[in-house]
This record gives sequence, structure tokens and C-alpha cells, in this order.
Amino acid sequence: MSKSICLTTFVFGEKYQYYIPILIYSLLKAYPDYYPIIFVHEEVNKETKTLLNMIRKDLGDFTIVKNHFSDYKIKHLQKGKSIRWITDHEEILNFEYCYFIDIDMFYVKEEPGLLEQHIKHCEVLGLPYSNLIRKRDFSPWNRNNIKQRFKSLKFSEAFKLGIKPSIESFKLSGLHFVKTKEYYQGLKEVIDRYKGYIFSEKSFTHHPEGFSNECFLYDMINESGMGLPAIVEDYGHHLLDYRRSDQIGFRPHHGIHLGIFRDKDYLDMYKKTLLLDFYIEYFVAYRELRNNDNLLIHILDNSPKFIKDHFVLLDEFYKQNSEK
Repeated sequence: MSKSICLTTFVFGEKYQYYIPILIYSLLKAYPDYYPIIFVHEEVNKETKTLLNMIRKDLGDFTIVKNHFSDYKIKHLQKGKSIRWITDHEEILNFEYCYFIDIDMFYVKEEPGLLEQHIKHCEVLGLPYSNLIRKRDFSPWNRNNIKQRFKSLKFSEAFKLGIKPSIESFKLSGLHFVKTKEYYQGLKEVIDRYKGYIFSEKSFTHHPEGFSNECFLYDMINESGMGLPAIVEDYGHHLLDYRRSDQIGFRPHHGIHLGIFRDKDYLDMYKKTLLLDFYIEYFVAYRELRNNDNLLIHILDNSPKFIKDHFVLLDEFYKQNSEK
């Protein structure tokens, strides 16, 4: 492969397939030298295939691996999300670097680029991957935490956690960059066992919010002995800044996280993030493409309403805040 980095994620559920064209379009537009590889649990739907064929013709190649772990019925959302962490597929191993991404993203070119940023961050950490630890202390009586615990733990296990005055959890983020060969060699002793954990009824009683894919990634790397980054105490919006790859705390989106625009109530929680200078930079780059690129216009016009609604809220937010 002439391209040294792949960007990858795992998609399950037909609804999430509709994000794939937007994701791949934005990646290839921002970084034509990078290579997207999307693993899909099922067959790809007809509408998505049509748009992907147009993107391949106009922007370049990518790979869709369909029916990935299709013999496994995904019953639990967080276990489904964890499949990306145990995917050691040959399609990935051909690349020098791999970046695990979210499906609901619109990527934007940065300077320096995404690859250079994360190589630098690996050097800062002294590890074959770029990520950060999120440590959280919280009350076990939070309603959402109770709900999640009883979904993924046995009743007695969930109850024991519930009677504690406070609980501590450790997570790596879901945006995970790796030096492929060194990283997977480090995981060799644990990855097969952790595959079994996903496909079994095993409880993870040390995941106090219920089974968490980001806690699962922390578990894998912690057990491998590969090493973990120092815990960042000053967790906040500044960690999203793509210009701080020389800092331990570094977790950029590298573009617009469309999940922020799920609905107006959800959007309200992220106003501070969206008004940061680099997020405004992302929006300006997106707007330039939307106003001038016929392929993007076609993709949006032929996407389902829930995808279009993300972009309606995106436009409305920046219009309202530019008028203030």
C-alpha cells in the first residue's frame, strides 16, 4: 500500500450505514492520501451503495468490509462498539498507522495534518498509540448509571455497586490512533481472550456504569503491559484543540462531530465547544464545500431526513451565533 494510514470504524445497525457516505466523502476530501476502511456488521443498503459508488469514482478508493462478525448477534450497544477494539483484520495490518474513528463525523483538513499530529503525540507519550485516560468519580445512584448497570450486569453485581457511596472509573477515549505493527504485537497475548469476552455473557463488574467499550479498551491495554498515558487532571474543551499534540492531554475531533446535532437539547450541552475558534474553523471549511461542491450537495440531498437534520441544526447554530 502506498498510503501509510487507514482510518477505520465498525458500523452495526442499518441506520448508522447512512453516515458512511458523509464520513468517507469528508475523509477523502480532507486527506486524499489517507485510506478509509469501514467494517459493516451486515450487508450495505442500496442507497448507501449508490452514493459510495459516486464517491469512489470522484474522489478515490476505500474499502467496505461487509458481514464483519455477522454470525454474532449484537445484543448490547457497548459490546457492539467494542468490536472495533478486537478487529485485527488483515486490511488494517497492511498499514503503518491506523486511526479508529467515530462514524458520525465530518472531517476537515488541518495543518499540520491528522497523521503528523498523532505521530507527535505518540512521541510525547512514549507509547505506540495516541489517546488519553479519562478518570471519573461519580455517584452510583445516577439514574442513567443505574439503567446501564442493570442492562449489562447480573442483578447481584449491579446491586453491590449501587450501595457504594461513590465509584471510580477509567476509560481511554474512542478516538484511538496506533502504530499498527508495534501496537498489535503488544496486544497479541490478550486480544483473542478479549474477543471471547465480547461474544460471551461475561460481566465486567469493574465497569461501574455498566459495560463500557472505552473501559474495555483501557482493560485490554492495561492487561497487555504496553503502558498507559498519565491521567489528565484538567479535563476540558482545550483537549479538543488539534494544535496541542505536544501535550499529554490531546483528544481532537479533527472535524465536526455530527452527534452534537442529534437534537436541540443535546446541542445546548455543546455550545462552548462549538464556539471555540478551531470548531468555527471546521464550520467555515464545511460551508465552503457545501456551497461549491456538487458531490457533497448530492450526498446531502440523497441522505435520509435524520442526516439532513444534523446539518440544518449546524447551519442554524452558527447563523444565530454569528448574528450576536
